[in-house]
Amino acid sequence: MGHLPLAPQGRPRKMHLRRMMLPMDLSDVVMESDYDSTTSLGRKRKRERGRPPTTGEYIGLLQVKQRLREEEDLEEQRRQEKDILNPAVPLAGGLQAKATDLTARFMEELRYDPAASLAAVALEEMQRVLKVASTSKGLKGTFIKTLKESACKTSACLTNLMTRVDTAIMDSPAAETEVLRRKLEAAEKEIALLRDDIATLKNKTAKTGSPKNDSPKGQGQNKTKNLENARRHVEPEEVPAAYRPVLRGRRKMLSPPRLQYRSEEEEDPLLSRLDHLFERWCERKWGRGGIPPPTRLSPKSQQVDKSKKIKGE
Repeated sequence: MGHLPLAPQGRPRKMHLRRMMLPMDLSDVVMESDYDSTTSLGRKRKRERGRPPTTGEYIGLLQVKQRLREEEDLEEQRRQEKDILNPAVPLAGGLQAKATDLTARFMEELRYDPAASLAAVALEEMQRVLKVASTSKGLKGTFIKTLKESACKTSACLTNLMTRVDTAIMDSPAAETEVLRRKLEAAEKEIALLRDDIATLKNKTAKTGSPKNDSPKGQGQNKTKNLENARRHVEPEEVPAAYRPVLRGRRKMLSPPRLQYRSEEEEDPLLSRLDHLFERWCERKWGRGGIPPPTRLSPKSQQVDKSKKIKGE
C-alpha cells in the first residue's frame, strides 16, 4: 500500500480531509492535542496529550490540583525559612565551602590587627547588615527581623568585649606599674621643689644672720632643752600592766582577803605590834642603857637609804 499524499500543513491526507469535514467551532477545541501547562509558581509540568478540561467535573478537579500545589509550595517555603533561621542547620555543600574560603581569607588579612581594631571592624560590618536589612525590598519580613536582631546582638557582644578588654588592660600588672611610676615622678618633683625652698630659706638666713646668745645661762638652758628633747625621743614607751581577771565563785571565797591600805605611808597594824613587842624584849634583855633596839624602816625610808648609798659609791 502506498503512502498517502501530505496536506499543505505536513499532515496525512486522511486527517486533513477529516478536519475539513468538522464544523469550525469544534475543530479548534478537538484538535488542540498538545499543550504545556504551568503551575502558579512557574514550574513547567510534563507534556500532556489531549484537550484541557473545560467542562463538567474536570474543571473542579483542576482547581483542586492547583490549590494542592499552592499548599505544597507554601509548606516548602516555611520549611526553608525555618532552616534559614535555625543556626544549627548548616548551609548547603557549595555555600558552606564558599563561606569557609571567604572566612579564611579575612582571617589572614586581619591576623595582626589589635583587638580594638577588630572590634571596630566588626561593628562597621554589623552596621552594613542593618542598612541592607532596612532598605532591601527583596527580603521578606521574617528575614529582615532576623537580620536586625542578629546584627544588634552581635554589636552588643562586641561592645561588651571591648569594655572588658580595656578593664583587663587597666587591671594588669603593667598598668599598675605605670600608675606607680607616675606617682613616683610626681613625688620626686615635689621633693625637688621643697629642696629649692629650703635652699632659698638658708640663703636668706645666712644673709640676715641669726641672733647669738653667748651668755652661759642661755647656753645652759639650750643644753637642758636639747637633753629633754633627746630623752623624749629615746625613752621607751611604758608597758601596760598585765590584765588579771577577777576571781569568782568558790575560789574567791576560799582565797584570803587582800590587805588594802589607804596610803603608802600607813603601815600594817600587825607589823607595828610586832615592832613594839620586839622593843620591849630588847629593853628587858639589855636594859635601857644597853644596845639600842633596832628600828624597822618603812619602805619609803628604805628606798631613800638605797639611793644615798648609790650616790655615795
